[in-house]
Amino acid sequence: MTEQKSPPQPVPYGHLRPNLQTGDLVLFHGLDLESAFIELLEHSPWSHVGMVIRLSCLDYPLLWESTPLHLLKDPLLLQAKSGPRLVSLDDRLQMALDLGLYNRFMVRQLKVSRSQNMLSALTEFIAEVHRLSYPGNWEMLKDFLEGRLLSGSPETRRSFFCAELVAESYMRMELLPASPPSNAYLPKDFSGQEHLTLLRSASLGPAITIYLGQENGR
Repeated sequence: MTEQKSPPQPVPYGHLRPNLQTGDLVLFHGLDLESAFIELLEHSPWSHVGMVIRLSCLDYPLLWESTPLHLLKDPLLLQAKSGPRLVSLDDRLQMALDLGLYNRFMVRQLKVSRSQNMLSALTEFIAEVHRLSYPGNWEMLKDFLEGRLLSGSPETRRSFFCAELVAESYMRMELLPASPPSNAYLPKDFSGQEHLTLLRSASLGPAITIYLGQENGR
């Protein structure tokens, strides 16, 4: 009889936090109706995805995400906003728990040589879309279906949903091919449930379930 391997044990966020780098991914399991719809659509427990950003001027990791939430201040824009935003990853995880919006978190670390050109392209993309909005539910579904079924991207970018923002960020960093377009992606595509072809000999590490305990890294 083949011995079944037990699933990896969750890791305290504070233990993993010092090793997080720009391009690592954080996935969220949501508890609200919108999250339930997304997870039902994808047949996946993950309804939200964001990307870690490390800035030399800050001693804590940021999360680059697109969300309808606007409860945390963006340290670069110095204001709270929805849509594409940068927020403290520490605060984002804690707020998710405190408000009962999410209760499971997973990290996948990006394995790649992070060149200056790659990071510069990401910085330019953030500056380009940072002030855009989050799409309405119908607009988000329409954009996704156009990307997934028709391989078409919006002619004019006025908004991004979460997986679309991560995919476009990876494309600008030349880590994902231009086709399919960024609006064809869902959080599930970054979770390891689906095969994701990355460029530049890059790969995403195994899924690491994290939890917030007394030692939260701050």
